[in-house]
Amino acid sequence: MDSVAGVFVPVDVLAREQGTTADAVVEKIQSGALVGRKQSNGWHVLVRVPGSSAAAEGDGEAQPAAPGAAASAPAAAPARAELSGPIQIDGVTDVVVRDVQIRYGTMVRLMFKFLFACIPVAVVLGVLIGGAWWIYSKYGDLLLSYVRPYLS
Repeated sequence: MDSVAGVFVPVDVLAREQGTTADAVVEKIQSGALVGRKQSNGWHVLVRVPGSSAAAEGDGEAQPAAPGAAASAPAAAPARAELSGPIQIDGVTDVVVRDVQIRYGTMVRLMFKFLFACIPVAVVLGVLIGGAWWIYSKYGDLLLSYVRPYLS
């Protein structure tokens, strides 16, 4: 299977390719039929193109790889998105995740990473609780004798 990536193009480009109006494309985006976003310079729609073409085009406002690709490709969302670092679109960092598709093996690895990340927390909490228990068992009566007058 070929790798698939998407680029955001202005709705005018897709409307011209499909022989429709930009308003109709915006309505499809708002209804959820197409994936798109509103930027400071207008609405943009996600167009799927082969991964090799997307890498060659860069991450700007690229044109679809072929005229026929724009007409059929935008109906489906991209299969996978690999991101690094915080995402910021037009100054907004809030992200809403609607659907996450993850392979079983990847999910298991993620769970093991989480488990190993929790080990240092467990060690620190264990040392704190153990230290508190040791201090209470050794000096508990002395500490309580200082606190009792204030409790009653």
